[in-house]
Amino acid sequence: MKRKCILGLAGLMVLGACTNDEVIDVKQTGSIDLRPLIENSTRATATTVANLGSFKVDVLKGTETYGAMTVTGSDNGTKWTTSPLTYWPSNASQQLDFYAYAPTSTEGVTINGTDKKITSYTPSTTVADQKDLVIAYNTGTKTANEASGVPLLFKHALSQIEVKAKCANANMKVEIIGVKVVSVAKDGTFTFPTATTQSGQGKELARTLWAPGSEKIAYMVKNSAPVELTKTAQSLMPSTSGTFMLIPQAITPWNKQNNATTAGSYISVLCRISNVSGDNETLIFPTTAGKYGFSAVAIGTTDNDKTWEPGKKYIYTLEFFGTDSGGGRFDPDPTVPDGGGGDTDVDTTDPKDGGKEILKPITFTVDVEDWTEMPVDLNM
Repeated sequence: MKRKCILGLAGLMVLGACTNDEVIDVKQTGSIDLRPLIENSTRATATTVANLGSFKVDVLKGTETYGAMTVTGSDNGTKWTTSPLTYWPSNASQQLDFYAYAPTSTEGVTINGTDKKITSYTPSTTVADQKDLVIAYNTGTKTANEASGVPLLFKHALSQIEVKAKCANANMKVEIIGVKVVSVAKDGTFTFPTATTQSGQGKELARTLWAPGSEKIAYMVKNSAPVELTKTAQSLMPSTSGTFMLIPQAITPWNKQNNATTAGSYISVLCRISNVSGDNETLIFPTTAGKYGFSAVAIGTTDNDKTWEPGKKYIYTLEFFGTDSGGGRFDPDPTVPDGGGGDTDVDTTDPKDGGKEILKPITFTVDVEDWTEMPVDLNM
């Protein structure tokens, strides 16, 4: 599953949602009761039953709106309160449709007989403020669910992106203080599934439920101190911000030819690269001491990352100065985007020669001349 790129996309790993669900049973006598479940996630700030806090549920009876509830949890998700209380129809076999989502602050939600969608969902430009959007759908009747409650298995609707990096070349020192993902959809419209959200591999939400918007933007995070690369891959994501939570979408790779535009998607790291020889350390990139420069590599270049699917985590590992990799390419837009932490530490003196390789190994051409006879006569 590994393929090398110039900067070294040494590997891409896709993690599906886990199959071990967190199940909390709840019963409120006389009302419609819900049992929230959330598939586990590897993201530190991901939504779980314990930290779900609250969620909203819109209820339809056929094409008619039947109710809208806010469900609030307490005691780490062991107790739940529904407001307003909503009761089953008198017809015990009447099916109701339940559309649930969190966070409750999600805007653009429309649930009615015609539309079941979230319009223009937009992740925050500040990565630390990005929310883990979870959704659930199920049906229920009084006969089947009055006693047990309606189970709602929440699915992670966004794609999670993490970037790691490594450098095994002892003669090269690479320090990275920031990472950005460039030219990805700013927003998207999500259509709720019409089949019950279920657990298990192969039952994740389909990307076709998303219609990404046409506007492309960049997202960036910075660390408070640079990460110095070693031969072991390290995460470049600050512990305070978690990972990127972005719109699922098809990825078009950046055309990394010289003077390329920003059309196409890529990862760019804000870094310093130095040559190390014994105790001597010489800054090679960027040209201004104490500053950092952007080094870029295209994404969407392998079968595994041509499409970001909802509920999956994509881990990009960048390899610097490996057997088939170097120092990356000049970013065609070497700027810090909104929400990225400012550009006071960015070197602005390097040319914007987007796509050109930043560093190339020293090479030699060698010619050897033939021996030429030089006769010398000496008199004795």
